[in-house]
Amino acid sequence: MKTLSAVLALSAVLVGCGTQPQALPTLASLQALPGTQWVPAEPALALLPMAQRPELQFVSPTQVVGNSGCNRFAGALHLGGGGLQMGPLAGTRRACADELMALENRVLRALDATRSARLEPGQLVLLDARGGELMRWVQQR
Repeated sequence: MKTLSAVLALSAVLVGCGTQPQALPTLASLQALPGTQWVPAEPALALLPMAQRPELQFVSPTQVVGNSGCNRFAGALHLGGGGLQMGPLAGTRRACADELMALENRVLRALDATRSARLEPGQLVLLDARGGELMRWVQQR
């Protein structure tokens, strides 16, 4: 019994010493997007294999890259005056299953229609020219 108690006590100490994931900093403005990476906020998409999950990475103040579900893309990023616009985007041209192609079309249409964005805690909300919500993304790094 003493051995079991000692093992449990040691386990509690070791668990307490483990590193905890650090919270991502809250972005103050769209100008802070470069260096961040995002995935769609839709929980169902988290079930896709990593290679098929859409992602959006703001590489620099003028460049965006990502995965649209089936293909990789890269293109220009325009930040300024509260606006956010991506494109033109160039991408690979692989063919995938119909479901992935439908997801890819939805992602690319949202990126193409984006004219501004709103930051919420841990989320980036892409907006069209009228301020309508196109797609929500969750920050990964």
